[in-house]
Amino acid sequence: YSDCRKLNLLPALIPLLKLNVAYGNVIAQYGEANMRWTKNAVFRAMDCDNERYRMTPHLQATWFLFKVDKRFRALLSDWARYNCDPTVAAYTTAKPKPGEESPEFLDNRGDQSILTNLCLKYGYNSFFGAGFGANKSPALFRLSLLTGSSPCAAFWRARGKRFLYQNG
Repeated sequence: YSDCRKLNLLPALIPLLKLNVAYGNVIAQYGEANMRWTKNAVFRAMDCDNERYRMTPHLQATWFLFKVDKRFRALLSDWARYNCDPTVAAYTTAKPKPGEESPEFLDNRGDQSILTNLCLKYGYNSFFGAGFGANKSPALFRLSLLTGSSPCAAFWRARGKRFLYQNG
């Protein structure tokens, strides 16, 4: 899956397949808490209104690879349903009213917010990869998977962050 443009995903495919074989289906993190990128109304609408969902690393939906199975089909069905609901899927840049969102909230990321909540709900693991926007580049992503290093990954490792976030 790729949500925004044509990308040459072939360089990242083998390392990503190996990661998926080793840990099951996994998806790249953006690198910050979900509550920074998901509005409170989304947590409530998806029945995810608790600290577990708020504090989990927000996931990056730019592109990902999943083995198609019964669990993934259920996630995909829910993902499509929530993405058709404008109160959940809408990207928002409007400044929230005082007390409407957490002080850390920056912006609702629509499909990424939905995918993050559903991956946690369905028990999928996530990993840091290249980190932040660098995961959008298959080349940087591949480098981070092959070497376990990238400038962003090194930055977070120095602060005690884990490469793989295991759900559960």
